[in-house]
Amino acid sequence: MVLKMPLRRKFFIFALLAMTSLVGILGALYFAKMTTDNGSKNLLITVIINYNFLKEEHNEDNYTLSLPDGSTAFDAFSAVANLTVVTYPFGVYIKGVNGYMEHLPYHYWAFYYYDHSSHNWVYSEVGVSNYYLRNDDYVKLQYI
Repeated sequence: MVLKMPLRRKFFIFALLAMTSLVGILGALYFAKMTTDNGSKNLLITVIINYNFLKEEHNEDNYTLSLPDGSTAFDAFSAVANLTVVTYPFGVYIKGVNGYMEHLPYHYWAFYYYDHSSHNWVYSEVGVSNYYLRNDDYVKLQYI
């Protein structure tokens, strides 16, 4: 049995189906883009390298980076400096930054993060490869 519908109703049903399909296609494309980006956001990070007395002039370098969520302080420092490291089972130890090496036991590269609530630099209790960055973090390597 064939149903007879007025042309206007057929056009309305066709338009409704076409719009539904279009919304489905656009939704699939948007989801595919989000999946490609892993749905992750980028973090805005400030990285500071303080050479202290190793350099007479221009002894501090400041960088602003955009890094993916899940990045560590080691990722941030590696993005801006040539690091000499030793990798241990528990993490990475930085021995040198841009050719400036530690002189143990008195001088070494210390890792700090900025505590926005107390407005102080804090000597990190974890290593650079175990410190996971948060948006608007400030991290610093300082020769001491």
